[in-house]
Amino acid sequence: MAGAAATPCATSILLRGMKALFLAVLIFLVVPGTALPAGAAGKGVLVATIAAPISPVTAEYLSTVLERADGEEAALLVVELDTPGGLDSAMRQMVQAILKSKVPWRCTFPRRGRGRRPPGC
Repeated sequence: MAGAAATPCATSILLRGMKALFLAVLIFLVVPGTALPAGAAGKGVLVATIAAPISPVTAEYLSTVLERADGEEAALLVVELDTPGGLDSAMRQMVQAILKSKVPWRCTFPRRGRGRRPPGC
């Protein structure tokens, strides 16, 4: 019986921790750390849209887009993020891929209805 009572509590703590980590990642993605350097003429802007829960698939998608942006020497990568959350391990993978990339990037969040904004904005 004691083990059964501990499981919901542990799950609740884990969910709160994942929510806190997700919000921290969102804040990290939204707050610009440096000014964008001026892009060379002729270099394009790539847009990546993530409209699904964060998972290994979305992490791989972002890694692929970042590699493409690096290869094309894009002036900017815009990540449109519309997600309810997801796996913290996949979020960490995405953050590491972004930090390794040489392409300037910005993250945007779509507006949902009049005046509504996702958490962290």
